Amino acid sequence: MLVKPITKKQKTKSSATGRWEKKAVIKHGFEFGRWSKARKTSFDCNKNFHQGNGKKLWTCKAYGKPVAEVKICASSKVKVTWFHPTEQGAKAGVNDAWGKAAAAKHGIKYSFYKNAKGKHSTCGSDSNYPGKVVCKLSATPCK
Repeated sequence: MLVKPITKKQKTKSSATGRWEKKAVIKHGFEFGRWSKARKTSFDCNKNFHQGNGKKLWTCKAYGKPVAEVKICASSKVKVTWFHPTEQGAKAGVNDAWGKAAAAKHGIKYSFYKNAKGKHSTCGSDSNYPGKVVCKLSATPCK
């Protein structure tokens, strides 16, 4: 593998990590391409003289065992509705309500909307709540 020399060691490690992630995705699939999830990670870095300009430059190669990011999801969606005089308030309320409803139904590990799948949300007016913005949120909780 050709390693591109970079003048600062940390920048070189970052570049090596990016190359490692791309290779992991190509070889194993997208869910394996996260350096932060990899096991047994290490770097092989050297500071050598560059032949072109005579300066010492770092070269690094990243090593690690790719690990897939697997989500365990609940078997049913959590659906909530929230209304508020402002859209901002309705959105904040529905997000908070979804997290609490997911925690109550499936446990705290399932209460993070960022981990959910099948997300669907709408906001607008509703004749049942005159003068209010109504937001509805549904998603399958995952941990």
